[in-house]
Amino acid sequence: MRALILLSVAALAQTPQFEVVSIHPSPPPDYAHGMTVGCSGGPVGYGDPSLFRCQNIGPSTLISMAYSLKPYQFPTPEWMKDVRIDISAKIPEGTAKDQFPLMMKTLLVERFKLAVHWEKKEMTGYDLLLAKGGAKFKESKGEPEGDDVAWNMQKDAEGYPVLPGNKSTMAAIAGGYSTQRWANEPVESIAGMLEFRLNGAVDNATGLTGKYDMLLHWIMDGGRVSDDIHGPTLLQALQDQLGLRVQKKKVTVDVLVVDHLEKAPTEN
Repeated sequence: MRALILLSVAALAQTPQFEVVSIHPSPPPDYAHGMTVGCSGGPVGYGDPSLFRCQNIGPSTLISMAYSLKPYQFPTPEWMKDVRIDISAKIPEGTAKDQFPLMMKTLLVERFKLAVHWEKKEMTGYDLLLAKGGAKFKESKGEPEGDDVAWNMQKDAEGYPVLPGNKSTMAAIAGGYSTQRWANEPVESIAGMLEFRLNGAVDNATGLTGKYDMLLHWIMDGGRVSDDIHGPTLLQALQDQLGLRVQKKKVTVDVLVVDHLEKAPTEN
């Protein structure tokens, strides 16, 4: 027994952990003046790489980061959607990117008493296919030269946001009008976006294996927001503008089920 205890302590000591963590309930939302929602720093890709910060997020966001979940792999419990927290976590110098999920798991177990298990679930998935006539985009010539210009939101004649430059993969939404650009990206990047929008697994079945420059315009809410705002749905735009379509299929995927999670974290 003593040997088992020593081994457990040694394993815990070797588990990557944040140096210092502060977690607080988010203040009441201020819809009149707006509020920041999201995370920055650490491995997110912008901000201080040594400090991971989030504002007005739910525990489901942390769980998704910890287990690298696709949207359809984690059916968020209703009660969890009402919990919002702010977090600031110091990342040890020299931490590798692949250690971050382990650090997040440790945080969730220690501060929220998280317990989970995996289950197999059958659900609707999709194949991403070429539409009749084939792809309506060209293979990229590589990373464009120069930087994207500074951006002030502009709209085209139809009301869609105009994205700056041509270098970055990015998206913008204005009044229901959505523009998304992929620069020097594989078709799998579109499949990833569709997984989020369709809430199901999407496999690239186009046969396209290169990197491409692609631009897509659509109306967010099913093709019609009001009498004055209308346009193609996402799937209509996908076919008309990019020459791609989706086909439903049944798939079996691993989903994460939360057995226990405290609504409030232990004290700092």
